[in-house]
Amino acid sequence: MKKPEITSLSSRGQVVIPQEVRDSLNLREGEKFIVMGEGDVIILKKLEIPSFKGIDKIIKKTKELEKP
Repeated sequence: MKKPEITSLSSRGQVVIPQEVRDSLNLREGEKFIVMGEGDVIILKKLEIPSFKGIDKIIKKTKELEKP
């Protein structure tokens, strides 16, 4: 783990993720996160969008199985 970074909360509830962290995690504008908190701990988990690569082949095979 790299050295901790310090950030702050804006009046609108926004928190800046430091550039070094964004770069190391390959975070881009518009990324979505799950946010969880308990006590004094806040966790941000990046949502991974599932890949639909090859889904057309799966749909085709499924349709073939449906044929009598």
